[in-house]
Amino acid sequence: IEEAENGTIWVGSSEGIKVYDVNLNVIDKIQVSIKNSSGNNVTAIYKDVKNDMWVGSEHGLHRYRLTPSGYTKQSYYSNPQDSISLSSNHILSIAETENLSLLIGTYGDGVNIYSRTTNTFQKLKTENNIDGSIIRGILKDKNHHIWLSTNTGLSKINADGSVINLTTSEGVQAFNGGSAQ
Repeated sequence: IEEAENGTIWVGSSEGIKVYDVNLNVIDKIQVSIKNSSGNNVTAIYKDVKNDMWVGSEHGLHRYRLTPSGYTKQSYYSNPQDSISLSSNHILSIAETENLSLLIGTYGDGVNIYSRTTNTFQKLKTENNIDGSIIRGILKDKNHHIWLSTNTGLSKINADGSVINLTTSEGVQAFNGGSAQ
C-alpha cells in the first residue's frame, strides 16, 4: 500500500493495482503486465522522492509517473546478456538511498541498485557478503544504515559498506512474507 502524490491510495494484489480515492472508492485498476498473468502479482509498491510510483512484481519492476493525462509507465526486466539490467525479475522490496538511488530486493538474487543518472542497475556489492539471497524488506535507519530482512535473518549494511549478518546464531529467525516496518 502506498499513497501517491495526488492523494490516491495504491493497493497491490495478485490482480495488479487498485487505485482508491480519499473516500476509498476504486477509481482505477492497473494491470502491471498484459502479457504475463504472474506479472500482475504486485509484491512491492514504493513512492520515491520524485513522486514516481515504483511497482515490483513477479515479472519485473515498473515505474509510473503521474502526468496531466494519467500515468506513463516504464518497465525494467532482467536480461542475462545485459550486465546493467536487473539481476532478477522477481521483485520483493524497494527502498531509496540518501543519494536517491533505489535499492531493489529480489527473490533469489540479492539486492540491485538503480542509478537515476545512468538509468541502469548494478548488483549490490559489499565489503563482506550479505547472508541470504531473498530480500523480503529494506529499511534505512536514522544513521543511514540499511537493514535487509532476508531468508536467513537480518543484515545491516553500514555506511562504509561493511555488513553485519544476524541469523539463528544471534537469535534472529528467517523472514517470510513482506517482513519490514
